[in-house]
Order: sequence, then structure tokens, then C-alpha cells
Amino acid sequence: MKGIYRLGIIIYLFTCTQVVFAQQYLKGTFVDERGEWQVNYDRTQAAISKGTYRTTYKIMDATNHLINTIMVTNYQTKKQVSINVRNGIDKPFMRYIDYVSDSSGLIYCDLSNLDTAYNLKDSCTYLFSFTSVKRDYPILHRLILAYNSYLILDPITVLRQRKHNELIAPILAAMKPVAAVFTHARFTKRLMDEHKLLYYMDSLYTDSLSHIYSSMQRDSALLFKNLKGKKLHYVGNKLNGKPDGIGILIDKGNIYQGRFSNGQFDSGRVVINGGMYIYYGGYYNGNYYALGAVNYSGNHMQGTYVNGVQASGISWANDKTSELYFGGFAYGSRNGYGELRNTIGVYCGMFTNGKLTSGYARETDTFGYTTYSYIEGDNKTSTTEAEVMDFMDSVSPKK
Repeated sequence: MKGIYRLGIIIYLFTCTQVVFAQQYLKGTFVDERGEWQVNYDRTQAAISKGTYRTTYKIMDATNHLINTIMVTNYQTKKQVSINVRNGIDKPFMRYIDYVSDSSGLIYCDLSNLDTAYNLKDSCTYLFSFTSVKRDYPILHRLILAYNSYLILDPITVLRQRKHNELIAPILAAMKPVAAVFTHARFTKRLMDEHKLLYYMDSLYTDSLSHIYSSMQRDSALLFKNLKGKKLHYVGNKLNGKPDGIGILIDKGNIYQGRFSNGQFDSGRVVINGGMYIYYGGYYNGNYYALGAVNYSGNHMQGTYVNGVQASGISWANDKTSELYFGGFAYGSRNGYGELRNTIGVYCGMFTNGKLTSGYARETDTFGYTTYSYIEGDNKTSTTEAEVMDFMDSVSPKK
């Protein structure tokens, strides 16, 4: 009898233990052009080897379905951090970041390592920190993923920001007497960071859209390989003889894959050949939506669409006669960092509604005289050839 009583106590305690130690996920935020969404995440830390420390994040949606695994690894000897992102669909993405411990604090960001206050919604590609001056385990605060979207995870604690500020105070004090000397250096550094972000986002867009296009072509070829001689093919759920539910449709060479309602395509992914152009990507309620790309007359646009309009992303535009542009594009205009070459000159920097508002310009008049300048807002200031060409040669605007 005592044995049964003890067994009952053990089972009771085990059950209580399971309740007490049930998984408690941390709360983060996923942000894209539609708004902000709460995500749950689990964070674990492990010493992989001597001097190698890893923090692993498992990102889940509201139903705790795994959507991303992010491994942030610190190689202490190399003074290098790697960020590895896996989502189980696209190929893993790896980024390496070098850091210098004696000229920075505990917080690292591609915009600046020497800020005394960080905003997790600033437009930085990454933001991470170390938990102590030992600089062992890295903590991820913000990371751009793709499609103009990013994750916000662990907040920066007041204590860590304070310790970071204590470490960078002597560095900032030493820089003040010579701050004026580095005006152009800081200007160039900011533009170079934007240049790198442009090419980083271009690679993410290209990889993801190539996967969408190739997978749709593969799926349609597999499903319809034995169906010939018809203009319209459909495979999927039906209701009253009409497409309704999940399916894939080929109509005059166009591919529609996703959800149908009462015979009409409602949402999903498409490949549409309009003769003069081809679009592939997301589709919703009769319009291009979410991640998509348009190719037309040798030009290419890719990014995030809202109600049929490119709300953010990148444009590669070549009119074949006088102008070539590669850079940020939104709502019908050049917006963001871009590189423009035309009959007048070359322009690199930040564009706002089609106008260069912060960057470098090299211009040649009809007599062949070349001038060099930097632009900030509405001000255009002459500078040296070396200053401008040092930046332009390093970014090599696409020809």
C-alpha cells in the first residue's frame, strides 16, 4: 500500500513539474510593409569550442510553428561574428561581421558602433551586443531578413547600454578634437553602408524570387506534363465544378498557384506574361502583392508590391540611350540608395522622390570640363576629384 502511495506522490510531483517547467517563449516582433506581428522565440546558448560561443534563436509564429532558425556565433580569437538564417525553404543565408573590441563598446550595428542610444526600429541591417566585457555570447536585437522585413528580438537592457556608453566614452572624447577632419570620411562611410545594404537586399530578392519562379515552373511542368493541346489546365480543389480551394491553373501560358474562390483566382503566386513584360511573385485580390518582380524591355524591378504598386525594392533601369540606374525604388520614383549614370555624369547616394539628396556627383559639361561635388539636401558643394573618385571607384557603379 505504501508503495502505491509513494508511486502516486511521484506521479503527482512529475505532473506538477511538467506544468511548472512548461515552455515559456520570449516575445519578439516581425515587421513588414503590412505592419507589425508578434512572434514567439526560444533562445539557447552553448560554447561550441574554446573561444567559440553560439546563441541560437528558434522563431515561431503565433501558433508556435517554427518559421526561422537563427544561429549567432562569436569566434573570439578571430573577433568575428557570423549570423546564419535558415527557414527550411530558401537556401541558408550567412553573414560575417568583424569587430574590434578596443575601439568599440558592447553593442554593434552596421550604422555605428559608437552610438550612446540605439533604436531597434532604425534602418540598420543588424544590431547585436555582448552580455559582458568578456564578449562571449552574442545577443541579437534586430536583423533584416528580406522583402523589406525585419525581426526585433531581445531588447537592449539599460544596464548594457550604460556599460556600452562607459566603454565608448574615452573613444568619443579622443575623437572630438579631430572631428572636423573626418567629416567626409563619415559621409563616405554612411554612403558605403547604404551601398552594401543595397547589394545585400538585391541578393536576397534575387535568390527568393528565383526560387519562386523556378518552383512554379517545376510544379506546373510536373502536374501538366501529360496534358497537351489545351489552353487551360487546372489541378486542385473544386466546388460545383469550379476551382475552389487550393490549386494550380495554367491559362494561356500564365500560371496561377494558390487559393481559388468560386472559379476565380484569389491569392497566391503567379507567373504572368503580358507580352511586353513578365511578372512573377505574390498576388492578392486581383493585384500584384507581397514579393514580386517585373521584367520589361531589358529593365528589371523587384521588391514588395501593395495593390499592384511597388512599395519598396530595387530597380535596374536602362533606357539604352542616355541613362542607367541601379538602386532603391518605391511608388514610381527612385527612393533610397542608388547609382545613376547619364549623359551629364555619374551620381551615387540617397535619392528621395527621384532626386539625389545626399551623395557624390561627377559631372562633365559640353566642353568636356568635369566638376566634382557632394550633395546634402538642397546644397551642392564643390570638392576634390580624389574625394569623389575614392568613393565611386570603390563602389563601381554598374555600367
